[in-house]
Amino acid sequence: MDEFGPLNLMPHPGRQWAERAGKHKDPGREPRRRRRATYNRYGGVRHLFAALDLAKDKLYGHIKPVKKRNRFLEFCRYLRTEPFPTSA
Repeated sequence: MDEFGPLNLMPHPGRQWAERAGKHKDPGREPRRRRRATYNRYGGVRHLFAALDLAKDKLYGHIKPVKKRNRFLEFCRYLRTEPFPTSA
């Protein structure tokens, strides 16, 4: 069982996919425009609660708009209703 989200790309000062400056710069090339991270989520985010049943090779998951304790416990109660294989 796992929970995941939200995934945000946050900007890190000084780390980017732009060309390097200084003595490591290629003299025959113009510098690329800096790409900024998009960390504003104006439409909201979604959270994934997931569980993998290794015996059945089945993945269970619920996507929720809010990640709170009661939503996680609701997902755990759902998992308890699933029949588990019994070993003979």
